[in-house]
Amino acid sequence: LNNGGYFQFAWELTDAATNAPLVCADVVGENGVSILSTLVGTQDAFDDTFDCEDGANVTGGIFAGNYEVSVSILNAQGQATDTAPTINGTIEPQNRITDLGVITIPVN
Repeated sequence: LNNGGYFQFAWELTDAATNAPLVCADVVGENGVSILSTLVGTQDAFDDTFDCEDGANVTGGIFAGNYEVSVSILNAQGQATDTAPTINGTIEPQNRITDLGVITIPVN
């Protein structure tokens, strides 16, 4: 990918009320994790989904630029049910991987 790169990230789940760690099996109806990367100042977005149990992954190719990144738990209908606070990330050109670190998703 000459004009873009990838986000690498890991996720963990916590109980929103107690901050206790959770595993994916604790989340009733959980059907994956979504990372939605929206190019700042536009409506252009890239949505990647992964098995919650993976705990970490790398997105598909994304055009270079500054992004607002939202990571969510999905239900069986593919809808976001619990979402981590939005973070910012920059995709550099020439196939670089931007590490977003560990993202905590609070689960209600």
